[in-house]
Amino acid sequence: MAEKDPVVSLGLRDDFPVPTLDEWQAECVKLLKGVPFEKKMYTRTYEGITLRPLYTQADVANLPHVAGLPGQAPFVRGGHPLGYRPSPWQVAQELPYPTAEEFNEALVHDLARGQDAVVLVIDAAGQAGLDPDQAGAGKVGRGGTSVASLTDLRAALDRVDLASHPLHVESGSAALVYAALLVALAREKGVDSARLRGSVGLDPLRGLVELGRLPLALDKAYDELALLTKWSAANAPGLQTVSASGHAFHDGGANAVQELAFTLAAAVHHLRELESRGVDVEVAAPRIRMSLSVGTHFFLEIARLRAARWLWARVVEESGGGESARKLTLHARTSRFGQTVLDPHVNILRGTTEAMAAILGGVDSLCVSPFDQAIGLPDTFSRRIARNTHAILREESHLDLVAD
Repeated sequence: MAEKDPVVSLGLRDDFPVPTLDEWQAECVKLLKGVPFEKKMYTRTYEGITLRPLYTQADVANLPHVAGLPGQAPFVRGGHPLGYRPSPWQVAQELPYPTAEEFNEALVHDLARGQDAVVLVIDAAGQAGLDPDQAGAGKVGRGGTSVASLTDLRAALDRVDLASHPLHVESGSAALVYAALLVALAREKGVDSARLRGSVGLDPLRGLVELGRLPLALDKAYDELALLTKWSAANAPGLQTVSASGHAFHDGGANAVQELAFTLAAAVHHLRELESRGVDVEVAAPRIRMSLSVGTHFFLEIARLRAARWLWARVVEESGGGESARKLTLHARTSRFGQTVLDPHVNILRGTTEAMAAILGGVDSLCVSPFDQAIGLPDTFSRRIARNTHAILREESHLDLVAD
């Protein structure tokens, strides 16, 4: 048998030696022709962070989490050792239609075409704890679906298998009421509450931020949250009950750092209030679902989502929680604040960039805002484009096939 030809070295390293960082900067200065290097090559973000033009391994040499692996505390690289391979991120699209029947029609249509999580956003009247007949003008059907009774919820979730799909109900300060309605409907459908997955999260502080007031006293809201959390831990372990949302901050103009800081502060406050009501951190922390908006600054958003898990792990650790309690359930929604009305199709490009950043950041569930949402209610076409953004990133970019 003939011997294989030896590998021929091209000697490229000899012909093209690796320049030092100082040599690279000197060449840049020549090309700038007198323009100061710091003025032209450094970028200052909205958050006040100065971005350098080039980073090397020396810049991350002393970061403690770099050597960590996916699934290892502090979970910077995700909460599961295999990333999305066992279970991809949830396609959790919001369907903000005002009536239960309209919501159900869109939901059944979309569940058959790629959506795999149910997201029911309750309208302004319901989140304020008001019956539609008592709510003021403009609150019924505003910002979500009007659900005021078991009949309404039955219509909204008609033909939906509650045990097969994660169900997230965004119910504001009325979470206890909607959790009761959901359990009643599950029993009616023959589904044990222990099989329910998803969230019926209560975030009292979000109501104060968005509306400036709550339909009940803040202490009463936390009393209800503690009651709901204790019940869920005993009867519906797959149902999260505590919400920490940053969307109101983002939509109000907060930068990435501010949104994360305010949302973390709200989550810490929830932990303290629950602990004072007899809910241990080992019970409370896993029932928290944090929700953030993702903007167009690609690498900054990836870093922020990873930082959220890192910071949360430290919070729970300092609160006495074990390693399993330090994992953060993280939901993201592509930015509404950054959408344009004048040329809405540009929002498709922005949404794709934001969605990819969210997935690379390791979110557990994601809503891609339809490109025409700044104009009005999404139609069948815009909902399809939003769902297909998930599909392309999963089926064509294969972002679900790597651990990190």
